[in-house]
Amino acid sequence: MLHWVLPYFDDNFLAEAGRKIGCISCCRGAHAPHDPVRALSSCDRWTPSSIGEKQAHSVSANPGPFWGRIQRLRRSLFQPSPPNWLWPKSTLIIADTGPLIAYLDRSDQHHDWARDVMNTLTEPLLTCEAVVAEACFLLQRGKIPASLLLQMIERGVLKTRFAAEPEVRFLRILIGRYADVPMSFADACLVRMSELLPKAQVWTTDSDFTIYRRDRRSLIPLISPSRTS
Repeated sequence: MLHWVLPYFDDNFLAEAGRKIGCISCCRGAHAPHDPVRALSSCDRWTPSSIGEKQAHSVSANPGPFWGRIQRLRRSLFQPSPPNWLWPKSTLIIADTGPLIAYLDRSDQHHDWARDVMNTLTEPLLTCEAVVAEACFLLQRGKIPASLLLQMIERGVLKTRFAAEPEVRFLRILIGRYADVPMSFADACLVRMSELLPKAQVWTTDSDFTIYRRDRRSLIPLISPSRTS
């Protein structure tokens, strides 16, 4: 499992990746396996906030001639970074509330399944702020610190870059279309994200997503317990 992945190929991608490899090597086995947030990130000396602000361990910030050649090759192969929250990836996962709760709550019936899915991640999960709000409420109601979920965001494991306001017309149409279900605001945001990212899969325990359609008629690719058991 890749411990931490940058959201896109920026100018310092390969140099930072080289530093990260060194960090993983020196910190292997240092984190307790039962810590769900630490298990998806590297040591405290490698966090998203450290990028561009400080060197990782003793590795020089200068990538050197070899990395310089690789970076020039990278620039010849890849286009500039896309705007907003879109990544040039083909295996994106959009996270619903249920799996996030299951992953952080050992007593949840889907905990083992959620942990296994998380162990296969090679890039950050995507979600929306409505899902984060739901998950924090449910975690606290279950006497589980909501800070665990917020740490996942802080460490870059979970990305919340969907803006609801520009998409409000589409969200209103979706909620009206599925008024009989009914569709929650969080579900509408996830369906709209699926429309914007057609190659992404929605990670959910909610059977309502088998009813929802994106672009009116297309099935939504799902990762759910019934489909992976």
